[in-house]
Amino acid sequence: MIRYKVILMTLLSTIMVNTAVALEAQLWGATEWPNSPCTGGARGYWDDMGDAWYDEITNTGFSIFGLCLWGHCDDAYSRDYRYVNGNLNADFFMETQLFPAGEDRHSNRVDEADAAMIFTHGADWNNAWHGLMRKKDSNGDCFLDSDTELRAGDYDLEFLHLSSCNSLDDNQISTAYQRFGYPDKKRKLHLLTGFHGCMWIGNSFVNDYRDFADDAFHMSIGLAWMQNMYRTNINGQYTQCPVAYAVGSTVDDCLNRLTTEQYDAVKSDPSTAGAYCYYYYANCDPDCEDAFGNAWK
Repeated sequence: MIRYKVILMTLLSTIMVNTAVALEAQLWGATEWPNSPCTGGARGYWDDMGDAWYDEITNTGFSIFGLCLWGHCDDAYSRDYRYVNGNLNADFFMETQLFPAGEDRHSNRVDEADAAMIFTHGADWNNAWHGLMRKKDSNGDCFLDSDTELRAGDYDLEFLHLSSCNSLDDNQISTAYQRFGYPDKKRKLHLLTGFHGCMWIGNSFVNDYRDFADDAFHMSIGLAWMQNMYRTNINGQYTQCPVAYAVGSTVDDCLNRLTTEQYDAVKSDPSTAGAYCYYYYANCDPDCEDAFGNAWK
């Protein structure tokens, strides 16, 4: 059973109203790490999974006499940018206002989009996500750290999806709102999705990402993530545990965003950051982590 939880926060940080009209999607990630010191195991199907999401969210399909018969027609997102492998490094995603080399607000960088997906190896590091890059950044390391470097949504980004292990572990829940940029005042991110513990890569998961993008035009993005990414009996024993996390000005506002916001029904930015809420599977027990909820025991 999917459950949700909501936490009222005392911080009241004003957020600018989003006036953007164009809806843009971006895809970022890596499938191989051939050069030291940034090394990791190759995962050939990861870009297929990411592309399935990217192709579907941007699928215009066709319409006749104003009736959308296939795809998402006028609601489809534009293909703003795709970057796989290459010189992927944390500078691409680091907060421009916090790091001199940070590029998150530059042209063709993640904060320019409305919806983005990042896929790469991940680990839990000091109760935060530690995403492996392919090249060293200006700080001299190979990782994008969610607690100190990633501050998504300071320009336009509303929805960020992390296809990565340990990208929303239960011990990260109480501080995950920092990835939205709080307590800074100029933030726009509405929803963050990720995984508790290990996630899985392979041909059998490609359609999950396509179905997620399609469903998110017909139901809440958070619920679409939870339903399509939850898997049991992987390799005969493992479970994949998705988590979806939202922030709102009040408890009701947060729950409304988590349970109703769709790709084709984007809400205005929260006026304050007063509460966070999230979907999770109670006691979901993946590889790489204890069952969800053990962080508070």
